[in-house]
Order: sequence, then structure tokens, then C-alpha cells
Amino acid sequence: MRGKLTLGLAASVCALTVLTQPVIAAGTSVSAAYPQSISNAIQDQGYKAEIETDSYGDPIIRSAAGGVNFALTFYGCENGKACTDIMFAVAFDKPNGMSMSSMNSWNAEKALGRVFLDDEKDPVLQHYIISVDGMSRSTFDENFSNWVAMMDEFTDYIDW
Repeated sequence: MRGKLTLGLAASVCALTVLTQPVIAAGTSVSAAYPQSISNAIQDQGYKAEIETDSYGDPIIRSAAGGVNFALTFYGCENGKACTDIMFAVAFDKPNGMSMSSMNSWNAEKALGRVFLDDEKDPVLQHYIISVDGMSRSTFDENFSNWVAMMDEFTDYIDW
């Protein structure tokens, strides 16, 4: 009887483990832990998405929208795997840079998409997404659409 109980308990634990994992199959969910799920979601919206490895050994997805190249960097990774968060980022090389007051105006007026100035006063637009256990595909699609719209608005803002 004890062997049957142990086997039954082990089967229950395995089933519970499978049921509590993020559902990435069939494009219903995306997760920073599964960069391919994010790449697929971006490609399904008609954009390029190329997965590479950054200098830390973590995944990075390179993409573009409206003629502007951007990257999705992954955070909270353990040896390049099991990442927890992503950040959209794009840098603009402006001949005269951007003024601090213009950057501050953007940041004061916008809830999404923070800007900072690099050492040459060029603007860098970023948007961080916490996705520890993943998110639904529709939530990611909305975040991605917001990012594309934000980039478009920012390029107008800086006369890009």
C-alpha cells in the first residue's frame, strides 16, 4: 500500500508542477523566461524580431518599427536563462543632443517611456516591463503596441 501511495503522491506532484508552469504553448502567453515566445509575438504583429545574446550572456531581441531600430533587453536572468523582466530601449544619435529641460518635459508629461540623456546628451527612450510569471499574449500585444506608439510620438517630439 505504501508503494501505491508514494507513486500516487509523486504523480500528483508532477501534475501540479505541470499545471503551475506558465502556459507558453500555442501563443497564448509570453514570458521573459522564454525569449522565443516574445520574438514570436512580435513577428506575429508583422515586425522583425531577431534573438541574439548580449555581452552579459543574456538574450536580447533586435527589432524595428517606423524605420527606428530598437532592442528588448532581458533582466533577472540566471546564466542567460530564466529571465524575469524585459525592457524596450532605443537610443537616438542627435547632432546637438537633447536639452535637459526638453527631456524633463517629456518625462513629466508621459506615464510610459522614460527618457534619459547619455554622455553625449543623446536621448535614450526606455520602457520596463515586469513579467515574472509571464503575461497573456493580449497583454503583451498591448504593451508592444504602446511601445511602438510611444516611439512614434517620441520621434516626432525630437524631430527625428
